[in-house]
Amino acid sequence: MVEYYDTLIDRTKTIDSAHASENKNSHSSVTIYDQTLNERASNIIKVLDAYSDKWRQGDKYTRNLFDNTLIYYIDKFGMQDLSQVVEIMFIWAYKIRLRQFAVKLATMDNHAVDGMLFKRIKDATLPKEVWIAGVQPLRGNDIKESNKKS
Repeated sequence: MVEYYDTLIDRTKTIDSAHASENKNSHSSVTIYDQTLNERASNIIKVLDAYSDKWRQGDKYTRNLFDNTLIYYIDKFGMQDLSQVVEIMFIWAYKIRLRQFAVKLATMDNHAVDGMLFKRIKDATLPKEVWIAGVQPLRGNDIKESNKKS
């Protein structure tokens, strides 16, 4: 079982190295396990991989939450509806990063436990049930001033 998840994680992580050097605005698509993502989902992955501050601790925690949610979904449903799910996971994981100036490990743990996405994946019997309800959108006044670009 450990070997299975290790392989799943390694194959998912190859997205990072394959697209880190690409221009985030290029029109090439991202492929995960032979599944080509749509343009929006591809752009999400490319931006996350090229983000200049991805080395910061809070950003690492946030990316880890995104990656783990993605792995959990792939483990349960495979590649079905992956583009839609990537968009939902991105919004869900990164909205906490935009709301708070500093993101600690405990903050991410609480977001994962209290958040609905892991539970939605767990309870879903069809992939569509994970993404069809969407997530609560983030409004401009929800974003901390320090997290807005000048």
